[in-house]
Amino acid sequence: SNLYFQVRDDGIGIAPEKQQLIFRQFEQADNSENARKQGTGLGLAISRRIVRMMDSDIKLESEPGKGSSFSFSVKFQPVSGEKTTVTSRPEEISFPGKRILVVEDNELNMEIAEFMLQNEGADVTKAWNGQEAVELFRKSEPGEFDVILMDIMMPVMDGNEMCRELKKDVRTSHIPIILLTAKDSLRDKEEGYQVGADSYLTKPFSASLLHSRIENLLQSRRNLANHFSANAAISNKAAGITES
Repeated sequence: SNLYFQVRDDGIGIAPEKQQLIFRQFEQADNSENARKQGTGLGLAISRRIVRMMDSDIKLESEPGKGSSFSFSVKFQPVSGEKTTVTSRPEEISFPGKRILVVEDNELNMEIAEFMLQNEGADVTKAWNGQEAVELFRKSEPGEFDVILMDIMMPVMDGNEMCRELKKDVRTSHIPIILLTAKDSLRDKEEGYQVGADSYLTKPFSASLLHSRIENLLQSRRNLANHFSANAAISNKAAGITES
């Protein structure tokens, strides 16, 4: 048997050309009612992902001026004395097990970044300002993080100052840092790169853009590691040193 769920409203409805777009991350219907409401455009994307993990999908029926209906059904299996195992569809992820530190003082922005990264299989650690992040590094083991994603405008210690602190420390200078900012001037970007930032993203940014920046930085680090490893092997061979 199946369990059927339906959520209905008698609001302004959704135009046909917008009905599939609103299931995308950060997409919202463009109308005067929604314009007055604050949202992230993540709710339906997350809901559809969960429903699809249960081998179903969300059905939308809507007519402008007459409201909308969201519905889905899932298989219902009565609980018995035997243990059951719940499995989900395997999905391709880009950063399985990668440890990413997100430094952001805005709770909503933190939620969005965390969702985007966890959706790619990353292990996310959160810090709410630069000073908190620096203290976290002092207590952590070397190599605990693969990438740092942080806002520039933060209280206590901003992103530029934190970037400067991490890049001058030999224990953390190798970690790629992506700076996030709402500013888009050349001067602001120059300041970020001067303090050692590896990349720069202007808000708002897409999940695909964040994905490509992280992937490129990780690949660059892998290339450097392979380069130094190969040079070390050549130097050892020339010196007559063999690995045991």
